[in-house]
Amino acid sequence: PPISQQQQQQQQQSPSLQQQSSPPSVPTAAPFWILGLLNNASFVIMIASAKSISEGGTALVYISSVLPGLFVKLSAPYWFDRVSYRYRLGIGSALMAGCFALVGIFSRPGGSSVVMQLLGVALCSLQGSMGEASLLALAGKYDTSLESSLGSHEGGIHGNDGQTKKGKCITAFSSGTGIAGVFGFAYKVFLTQVLGLSLQLTLFLAIGFAVLYWWTYWAFLDSHINAEAAAAAGAQVQEEIYDEEGSLLSTTSGRRIRDIDGRGSGVELPTHDAAAILSTTGSRKQKRRRRKGYDGVHT
Repeated sequence: PPISQQQQQQQQQSPSLQQQSSPPSVPTAAPFWILGLLNNASFVIMIASAKSISEGGTALVYISSVLPGLFVKLSAPYWFDRVSYRYRLGIGSALMAGCFALVGIFSRPGGSSVVMQLLGVALCSLQGSMGEASLLALAGKYDTSLESSLGSHEGGIHGNDGQTKKGKCITAFSSGTGIAGVFGFAYKVFLTQVLGLSLQLTLFLAIGFAVLYWWTYWAFLDSHINAEAAAAAGAQVQEEIYDEEGSLLSTTSGRRIRDIDGRGSGVELPTHDAAAILSTTGSRKQKRRRRKGYDGVHT
């Protein structure tokens, strides 16, 4: 069939579109190490402060630091896919700040409240579990992107010994969570026993960890997710298919073809069916549209 002017313009624009839609570079593993450290540091600081929170009932502190997080992990498969990483990490940052603020406010001499402090510990448990599950999934996603992007250009990701390196981001996150155990206790001991600061001031200063937690995600990971989504949207434009009349017929995604002619049909077809449609004469397509009830719509 003759090529329409619109299709010719699309073919001329293809090289520039391919250049513009190249996937952005994958962030290094350093942000995941920092996020792993901060994600678990709040839990460790609460455990290190257990005696100060409830001297006669440290078991309550441990229960408050475990049960809410267990609920998050059990329910995660039913709602994680409905909440974006940005919102989950944003909520986690707010929970971390609320944890330190609540325990700090209600730990002052003469005005302490064990119940409110335990509520603060529960917020810490929610934050730690939600952040851990989210960041592990995100690290796995970035590892896959890193391996595919570098593997296509360099034939794989190889270390000095020739072995393929995998799970770089997950390894960094796991390392950060491991260091959090030492960091959390060291932070509490250094500020309260070496510098002589009160527990209240120590926890108020720890609110800065929540700010750093969110900033690390926002600056290094969230921006990359948006750039990757924009690149994927640009890549879809390259795969648009026009019929001989110059109408936008469909876009291909490798496995399925979706009709996006803008007239409300929303038809999904296997690739071979779309190829058959493209090779069909105009009268045959009119007959098919009348038979299927899509008169006036390119299917």
